[in-house]
Amino acid sequence: MRPVLFSVLAIGLLFLLLLEGCRPGDRLSASAHNDRIVQELEQASLRMAQYYVAASRETGPLDALENYMTTASERLSQLAPYRGDKRLLNAGKDQLAFYARLCREQNRSLLDLTAEGYYTATDSLLVQRLLAAIIVEENRQNNRFIAIQDSFANQHGILLVEADD
Repeated sequence: MRPVLFSVLAIGLLFLLLLEGCRPGDRLSASAHNDRIVQELEQASLRMAQYYVAASRETGPLDALENYMTTASERLSQLAPYRGDKRLLNAGKDQLAFYARLCREQNRSLLDLTAEGYYTATDSLLVQRLLAAIIVEENRQNNRFIAIQDSFANQHGILLVEADD
């Protein structure tokens, strides 16, 4: 009876280990893992750019953009770290959190400054300073992601190439 019980327990343990290893990130190669994260960030960046081009004074598009960033982060959360390496995945989520924070804070400040019936020289200076701060922080975030991505690529033996758009 003991050999049967041991076999059942061993098969059950093996089954649980297999299930744990079946998260989406575990099935991806290092290159595919990188590409999945980068695709999510490219879509988020594109949506941010589209928002700025449309330049609406309504909060609806900004709310939708913030919701998109949250949903994109949730999609990345479905990926498992590549072979236990969480750095690239966390950097991608950090980038999306930065975009969501932009929607929640800085872009709302821009809306407040430009939504009034009049727009003063002081308002213009505040907008310029706020935009400059956004650009500096975005560059810092991008450079951080790129450094982590380069480290990930070196550690896992993949060659990064810039995609043609």
